[in-house]
Amino acid sequence: MTTTSSAATSARPANAVVARCGLPDAAATPVRIGGSAGNILTGAVVGTGPTVAVFVHETGRQGLCGFWPYAVWLGGQGVRSVLLDLCGHGDSRCDLGSDFAGDIPAQVAMAVAWARAHGARRVTLVGASMGGTAVTVTAQRVRADAVVDLSGPVEFLGMDTATAFPHLTLPTLVVAADNDPDTDAGRLRALVAAAPARHKRFLGVAAGHGWATLAAGPFLGDGFSAVAGVVRDWVLGRYGTA
Repeated sequence: MTTTSSAATSARPANAVVARCGLPDAAATPVRIGGSAGNILTGAVVGTGPTVAVFVHETGRQGLCGFWPYAVWLGGQGVRSVLLDLCGHGDSRCDLGSDFAGDIPAQVAMAVAWARAHGARRVTLVGASMGGTAVTVTAQRVRADAVVDLSGPVEFLGMDTATAFPHLTLPTLVVAADNDPDTDAGRLRALVAAAPARHKRFLGVAAGHGWATLAAGPFLGDGFSAVAGVVRDWVLGRYGTA
């Protein structure tokens, strides 16, 4: 999902999150989430209420900003979003040689614990690419209410969703494009079909990878795709006939 730089915002951004991520110019609160041995993850909260989506980003320099426009959109629909910077991304401060820095699921679990300690009553994990892999392997162990994997590779940085899917009993949504060279859509489709979850869905898309599947076009003003609506419904617990 393409975001604008902070230079495109007004001279006085509404807050530090807007200053970093750019448009849309919306209210948000930067947060610091303490980890073991002094490791600190940074994040941002947008929206209010007990229904929470915890977002885990792709690789790359954007960190949490890649999900920022979508989280703002969800905020207008009754969802509070917790956007996370993993170790090595954004302003997170980690000992990159520590076990914690190398354990992405532990970092995701810490964000879920933080969300629950701050009023979350329903938590959906949503991840893009690397983040999709991370949320899938973490969701059951943290007893998330649902999980959404946007183009997560089956194997990445020691994480293996092929070992996680057979144990997923929570509502599970996976989005992937057949022509995506970074994601094995066929294998993901089979893994979802075999998962024991009552509510599960593999949603094939024509193109796109990770958070790009949420966008209707390459620019912020293009709005959001049909996939974005499905993900919103999953976060809200509306699974339909899936």
